[in-house]
Amino acid sequence: CLSLNPELKDLMKNSKDYEKLKWAWEEWRTAVGRKLKPLYLQYVELINKQAQLNNYTDYGHMSRMSYESETFEEDMLSLYDELKPLYELLHSYVRRKSYNQYGSKIIKLDGPLPACILGDMWGR
Repeated sequence: CLSLNPELKDLMKNSKDYEKLKWAWEEWRTAVGRKLKPLYLQYVELINKQAQLNNYTDYGHMSRMSYESETFEEDMLSLYDELKPLYELLHSYVRRKSYNQYGSKIIKLDGPLPACILGDMWGR
Protein backbone atom coordinates (compact mmCIF):
# COMPACT_ATOMS: atom_id res chain seq x y z
CA CYS A 1 0.00 0.00 0.00
CA LEU A 2 1.49 3.31 -1.08
CA SER A 3 0.82 6.53 0.76
CA LEU A 4 -0.49 9.54 -1.13
CA ASN A 5 2.48 11.64 -0.17
CA PRO A 6 5.23 11.09 -1.22
CA GLU A 7 4.93 7.69 -2.97
CA LEU A 8 1.78 8.16 -5.09
CA LYS A 9 2.51 11.83 -5.66
CA ASP A 10 5.96 10.96 -7.01
CA LEU A 11 4.64 8.06 -9.09
CA MET A 12 1.95 10.19 -10.74
CA LYS A 13 4.41 13.01 -11.41
CA ASN A 14 7.30 10.95 -12.77
CA SER A 15 6.03 7.70 -14.30
CA LYS A 16 5.16 7.33 -17.97
CA ASP A 17 4.01 3.71 -17.49
CA TYR A 18 0.30 3.87 -18.32
CA GLU A 19 -0.63 0.61 -16.61
CA LYS A 20 1.12 1.63 -13.40
CA LEU A 21 -0.52 5.09 -13.49
CA LYS A 22 -3.95 3.60 -14.15
CA TRP A 23 -3.50 1.09 -11.33
CA ALA A 24 -2.45 3.79 -8.85
CA TRP A 25 -5.30 6.09 -9.92
CA GLU A 26 -7.99 3.42 -9.62
CA GLU A 27 -6.73 1.73 -6.46
CA TRP A 28 -6.33 4.99 -4.55
CA ARG A 29 -9.83 6.10 -5.49
CA THR A 30 -11.31 2.74 -4.58
CA ALA A 31 -9.56 2.60 -1.21
CA VAL A 32 -10.15 6.22 -0.25
CA GLY A 33 -13.58 6.57 -1.85
CA ARG A 34 -15.13 3.71 0.09
CA LYS A 35 -13.98 5.22 3.38
CA LEU A 36 -14.89 8.81 2.55
CA LYS A 37 -18.25 8.36 0.84
CA PRO A 38 -20.38 8.14 4.02
CA LEU A 39 -18.45 11.01 5.61
CA TYR A 40 -18.84 13.13 2.48
CA LEU A 41 -22.58 12.48 2.31
CA GLN A 42 -22.89 13.52 5.95
CA TYR A 43 -20.80 16.64 5.25
CA VAL A 44 -23.05 17.65 2.34
CA GLU A 45 -26.12 17.15 4.50
CA LEU A 46 -24.67 19.29 7.29
CA ILE A 47 -23.50 22.18 5.10
CA ASN A 48 -26.87 22.27 3.35
CA LYS A 49 -28.59 22.31 6.73
CA GLN A 50 -26.33 25.18 7.83
CA ALA A 51 -27.23 27.10 4.68
CA GLN A 52 -30.95 26.53 5.23
CA LEU A 53 -30.65 27.76 8.81
CA ASN A 54 -29.21 30.95 7.32
CA ASN A 55 -32.13 31.36 4.89
CA TYR A 56 -30.45 29.95 1.78
CA THR A 57 -31.88 27.10 -0.28
CA ASP A 58 -28.64 25.09 -0.05
CA TYR A 59 -24.88 25.49 0.31
CA GLY A 60 -24.42 26.25 -3.39
CA HIS A 61 -26.86 29.14 -3.10
CA MET A 62 -25.06 30.41 0.00
CA SER A 63 -21.67 30.20 -1.74
CA ARG A 64 -22.86 32.09 -4.81
CA MET A 65 -24.26 34.88 -2.66
CA SER A 66 -20.78 35.58 -1.26
CA TYR A 67 -19.90 37.07 -4.65
CA GLU A 68 -22.46 39.86 -4.14
CA SER A 69 -23.52 39.84 -7.78
CA GLU A 70 -27.05 39.42 -9.02
CA THR A 71 -25.70 38.09 -12.32
CA PHE A 72 -22.92 35.85 -11.01
CA GLU A 73 -24.13 32.65 -12.69
CA GLU A 74 -24.71 34.41 -16.01
CA ASP A 75 -21.29 36.08 -15.73
CA MET A 76 -19.63 32.69 -15.19
CA LEU A 77 -21.47 31.16 -18.15
CA SER A 78 -20.35 34.06 -20.32
CA LEU A 79 -16.76 33.72 -19.12
CA TYR A 80 -16.90 29.98 -19.79
CA ASP A 81 -18.12 30.64 -23.34
CA GLU A 82 -15.20 33.06 -23.87
CA LEU A 83 -12.60 30.62 -22.55
CA LYS A 84 -13.98 27.46 -24.11
CA PRO A 85 -12.15 27.85 -27.48
CA LEU A 86 -8.82 28.30 -25.68
CA TYR A 87 -9.56 25.30 -23.45
CA GLU A 88 -10.39 23.18 -26.50
CA LEU A 89 -7.13 24.16 -28.20
CA LEU A 90 -5.14 23.38 -25.07
CA HIS A 91 -6.95 20.06 -24.67
CA SER A 92 -6.20 19.17 -28.30
CA TYR A 93 -2.52 19.99 -27.82
CA VAL A 94 -2.24 17.86 -24.67
CA ARG A 95 -4.21 15.04 -26.31
CA ARG A 96 -1.86 15.01 -29.34
CA LYS A 97 1.25 15.02 -27.14
CA SER A 98 -0.29 12.21 -25.07
CA TYR A 99 -1.17 10.29 -28.23
CA ASN A 100 2.45 10.56 -29.35
CA GLN A 101 3.59 9.27 -25.94
CA TYR A 102 1.05 6.47 -25.34
CA GLY A 103 -0.35 5.57 -28.77
CA SER A 104 -3.80 4.91 -30.20
CA LYS A 105 -4.69 2.04 -27.83
CA ILE A 106 -4.73 4.44 -24.88
CA ILE A 107 -5.38 7.90 -26.34
CA LYS A 108 -8.25 8.54 -28.74
CA LEU A 109 -7.83 11.67 -30.84
CA ASP A 110 -11.54 12.43 -30.59
CA GLY A 111 -12.15 11.63 -26.95
CA PRO A 112 -11.31 12.57 -23.40
CA LEU A 113 -7.89 12.08 -21.86
CA PRO A 114 -7.37 9.47 -19.17
CA ALA A 115 -6.94 11.59 -16.05
CA CYS A 116 -4.29 9.23 -14.69
CA ILE A 117 -1.70 10.49 -17.21
CA LEU A 118 -1.96 14.18 -16.32
CA GLY A 119 0.68 14.26 -13.61
CA ASP A 120 -1.13 14.11 -10.28
CA MET A 121 -3.96 12.38 -8.44
CA TRP A 122 -6.42 15.15 -9.35
CA GLY A 123 -5.92 15.11 -13.12
CA ARG A 124 -4.52 18.63 -13.27
